[in-house]
Amino acid sequence: MNRPKPGGVPYGQIIKTCKDPGMVALTFDDGPFQYTGRLLDTLKNNGGIHATFFVNGKNAGDLNDQAMKDVLKRMMADGHQIGSHAFSQKSLSPLSETDKISEMVKLEDALQGIVGKKPTYMRPPNLECNGQCMKLMGRMGYHVIGENLDTHDWENVSNMQVSKDIVSKAVDGADSKKNNYIVLAHDIHEATVEQLAKHMIDKFKEKGYRCKLPP
Repeated sequence: MNRPKPGGVPYGQIIKTCKDPGMVALTFDDGPFQYTGRLLDTLKNNGGIHATFFVNGKNAGDLNDQAMKDVLKRMMADGHQIGSHAFSQKSLSPLSETDKISEMVKLEDALQGIVGKKPTYMRPPNLECNGQCMKLMGRMGYHVIGENLDTHDWENVSNMQVSKDIVSKAVDGADSKKNNYIVLAHDIHEATVEQLAKHMIDKFKEKGYRCKLPP
């Protein structure tokens, strides 16, 4: 499977930073879920910020549900980027090549049917993608997105202040003229949507960062 590779963004290799200093890419994994719509509201109501959502076909939510389909359609309408997190959130590295392709293509087909577009950006489930996996993602025409600021929100759902502090410490100790961030969070957690998202937006704006899509 060798797909076209237009543009200058690398394919089949991990991208952990934005292209320019002063930029921040907010990325959210594992959705869509029941809280994602509220996150879309927050992004829209705070300057129309565009984020990237690395979605699954069947994880916390299920793309067979009309409500989840509607959330994806709103993402597109609001100008967000929809990326692949594989269909069922399985780590890709241990899978056979056939099963890796199946995980990716099954989600591609689902998204094509819902929003009329297949993703070209992906984040490996659990950030696990060995050399063979990376080569395959490259052949399949995927830009592979990592992170350089992990909020660890999934570990702190009962005390989101910990994740807020992770973000604040990173940003307060950096220079927006030199640094940039690809931030990892998860829209399947209510505390992320209700507490962390606005904190991140306010903190990055305070320090002079501009939100963009990766890279």
